[in-house]
Amino acid sequence: MQYKVIHILGTISIGGAELALFNILSNWQDQSFTHNIYYTREYEGVKVRFEDIGITVRPLNWKNEREFYSIPTLIKLFRKERPNIVHTNLWTGNYWVITAAKIAGVPIILESVLAIFQHKKIGNILHKILRPFIFRYIDSEVCASKLIVNNLSRRFGHSRKKFTIIYYGVPNEYHLNAAMLAKLKEELKSDNNKTVLLTIARLVPKIKGYETYLDALRILNERGLTNFDTLIVGGAQKDYPDYPDFLRKKIKEYQLEKNVSLLGYRPEKAELLELSDIFVMPSNYEGGPTTILEAMRAGKPVIATRTGAVPEYVINGETGLIVDPGDSIALANAIEYMLKHPEKWQSMGERGKERFKENFTIDKTVNQLTDLYKSLLSKKGLK
Repeated sequence: MQYKVIHILGTISIGGAELALFNILSNWQDQSFTHNIYYTREYEGVKVRFEDIGITVRPLNWKNEREFYSIPTLIKLFRKERPNIVHTNLWTGNYWVITAAKIAGVPIILESVLAIFQHKKIGNILHKILRPFIFRYIDSEVCASKLIVNNLSRRFGHSRKKFTIIYYGVPNEYHLNAAMLAKLKEELKSDNNKTVLLTIARLVPKIKGYETYLDALRILNERGLTNFDTLIVGGAQKDYPDYPDFLRKKIKEYQLEKNVSLLGYRPEKAELLELSDIFVMPSNYEGGPTTILEAMRAGKPVIATRTGAVPEYVINGETGLIVDPGDSIALANAIEYMLKHPEKWQSMGERGKERFKENFTIDKTVNQLTDLYKSLLSKKGLK
């Protein structure tokens, strides 16, 4: 017997949840499951190519995640498709998906939470009211970190019995394209005498912490530390079209033109990591950032902020350095420490690589999720 799984995503444009699911389905081994994806909205930007791994992707054509009136359409969809499992990866939209799945008689309903809920005051009130009702209908809440479990349990009084912690890992191996690497070296005019700092994150104001990052680099500049190159890789977002220009103005204002390069979206992540010395993630808000795991896999030390699953990924002082989000002085101090102690890079990077292999490979993620699906099917008598 084959079991049908329907995954619900907010978009198929490149993002954390989308790449996490792509990695999972790319490495899925159990042929007794089939997977289909429905996504709520279209976004500009580079799309995750699920079709390359044989996964059918269909739009739901929502305008936003507040479309509670989509419930009848979802009920009709689930009754037609008759999935054994609905696994949803939204925010507010989870309420409508879970309600519809329950009414349609879907045997197993799961919700993934990759980051801590952040809403304005009215949103927090609505979630406080709605979540207890919805939580009773799900069979498992799949959380990307212990921090998320603690947050949901504390804020909404959820029973910990329904929580399952699964770290969303990345592929165990990666392959460098020699021609691409050589071309990148030429393009960036890589200077072996300079330390290369790499950041990979969407160009989003405040959330990704670029303001703090540039301020930290300004502080380093004022301290006379300029022997580094900073590569910022991330595409401009439709909702913030002027943000790249804002960052360029800050770079000029802080006299960092010789030290900072905005590269836009680049697909050559493995090659960029190969050219870098230290990976920096200055975010104010994260869930389970796979870019940190990719840096650890490549044997790079990490400087990151204490947010989301980061403290569960990075061991402060052993595989990298962790600072408080929004603290430009602390971030500057961490970068300065690394710049002045290059002998730490190799040992931190090696320990980080070992930690990745032990805890955060995609094989481990896939095995845990497969076991969860099978366990829930068994409990419902669907062996």
